[in-house]
Amino acid sequence: MRIILLAYLLIFSNIILSQNNNWMEFSKEKKITIDINKTKIYKIDNLNFDVIWDNELDYSENIWHYGGIKRLDIYKKDKKLQEINNVADKIALGYISFRFYDYNFDGYLDFTLPINSRWEMYFIFNA
Repeated sequence: MRIILLAYLLIFSNIILSQNNNWMEFSKEKKITIDINKTKIYKIDNLNFDVIWDNELDYSENIWHYGGIKRLDIYKKDKKLQEINNVADKIALGYISFRFYDYNFDGYLDFTLPINSRWEMYFIFNA
């Protein structure tokens, strides 16, 4: 009787704990990455990122001047959605890396910006 009970428990626990194909590993998801380091209009899907880059946006005694985005205007078609000012390259790489993905799965493209070498700031689109 114990063997039958043990067999039922093993089968039942495998059914409950088995992996389902509904879950995907996020690190393997396709994200769009763009490194921004100059004044230009960057096009991502149906959005335009109008960037004004400043090579001397911020100052640190350790690394002197470092650049960043002085002004970022985000447009969808001809409609201005948002303006973001003074996004410094605090890591001092010479560029700011934008990562685009639908982070909250609402069908709209979101993006992240690095805050430092470990953390990112998330910008979630609000329709």
